[in-house]
Amino acid sequence: MIWRLSPDEGREQRMLVIESIGHIDSPKRYLNNYGQLEHSPYCERDIRPPDELITHDEEGEFEVLSNSRGMIIALFTTTTP
Repeated sequence: MIWRLSPDEGREQRMLVIESIGHIDSPKRYLNNYGQLEHSPYCERDIRPPDELITHDEEGEFEVLSNSRGMIIALFTTTTP
């Protein structure tokens, strides 16, 4: 997934980055026999996409850094990521 973050200048920013080589699943202690969350500190309804998607259509040279197999790879594109 490619995602660009433009933090507000002058505001304190905090970010939690979770990196995984596979799918991220809920711990089994929070799942019932049907795979639904029960008594967990979060709910499926808490995980949702942004309310508004602001798109940019710019031309130029853009660098995209990708973490693949433990290495950072630089890719370049002429369209906005």
